[in-house]
Amino acid sequence: MLLPISSATARGACRRTRCIAALLTLTISIASPAAAQNPPARSPRPDFSVLAPIGLPSPAELAAIERGDVVVRVLPTADRDEVALLGVASMSVPRDFYFARARSASVALDEPGRAAFGVFHVPPTEADIARAVLDPSDAAGLKTCRVSHCSIKLPAQEMTAIARSIDWSRVGDAEGAAHVDSLVRRWLVALVTDYRARGSAAMPVYDDTRAGERAASGFLALLGENAFLLRDAPSFATYLAGSPESAVPGAESTIYWSQDQRPGLKPILSVSQRSTFHGAGDGAPMLVAVKQLYASHYFDAWLDIALLIEQSGPMPSTNLVLVRRVRFDRLPNRGLFDIRGRVVRRLRDELRQELARTKQATEAAYHER
Repeated sequence: MLLPISSATARGACRRTRCIAALLTLTISIASPAAAQNPPARSPRPDFSVLAPIGLPSPAELAAIERGDVVVRVLPTADRDEVALLGVASMSVPRDFYFARARSASVALDEPGRAAFGVFHVPPTEADIARAVLDPSDAAGLKTCRVSHCSIKLPAQEMTAIARSIDWSRVGDAEGAAHVDSLVRRWLVALVTDYRARGSAAMPVYDDTRAGERAASGFLALLGENAFLLRDAPSFATYLAGSPESAVPGAESTIYWSQDQRPGLKPILSVSQRSTFHGAGDGAPMLVAVKQLYASHYFDAWLDIALLIEQSGPMPSTNLVLVRRVRFDRLPNRGLFDIRGRVVRRLRDELRQELARTKQATEAAYHER
């Protein structure tokens, strides 16, 4: 049964109720400031639609990218001598900041495991590559070098030229190696000179493990497989296939040599072209590409294409999307000795470490500027 309440008592109860309610509201506000305001808006996810031809990032991959983890995926290939990888790293820097660092040779070319590197001038000279040397075992192997049986990747005519220029019965190993280094440096300068004039048509024909392996054919195949990354920058695809002397708005290149030591492999002397592309206008594509022109071991062709995808939100963020395609001169797979499988796993782990280092170095440089 309800009991009657006087009006004075009711007013006092109401006042006490309002006071208690106010105190509760104040307590909740102090304990949880976010309760009095709208929750922060979630930054929209980046547009990865360009990756549709090779498969969009899975929900698990997207979650990892948002956490700041590096994601690497092995891509299927029709050619068993080719290895393809997709890597994605999200960096808390503006896209322009990353791109500016990518254009700097002193920043971009200084990598762990790289014993030496240098940039070719225009026109190139032997002084540009004076510090480059082959591994001593490579020079020794040239004593018996012939087509399909050579310890270093060379065209047949260079094998013959080197063999004719050195009388190994009259020189010691050190003198012979120094002479080989000089001949190879001279050949590489001629290669770069010809490449600047004719583009991919000047790339070498390798005769070391199988006769007539055209580096240009391998590269063009890799470029065609990466066409989806260049959908918004067709002029950059044309530029990469041609000569760096061609004038393409927004594109520029550096040709460089490097000596790299990869785990489990012989030291590699290589020549590559590093190119950047910045389209015109706001939101225009930004890309970075590395095209191998020559490698002393293992690789007939190598192509990296990286696309920079800006992510909108309260803080600057750039997603580096890189597809690496490598064509080996030979990748045997012999039962229990799964050489190809080991190579794929090693390249996958290398790319993950490389992108993690790039992310860390780029973010550190941005916050220290």
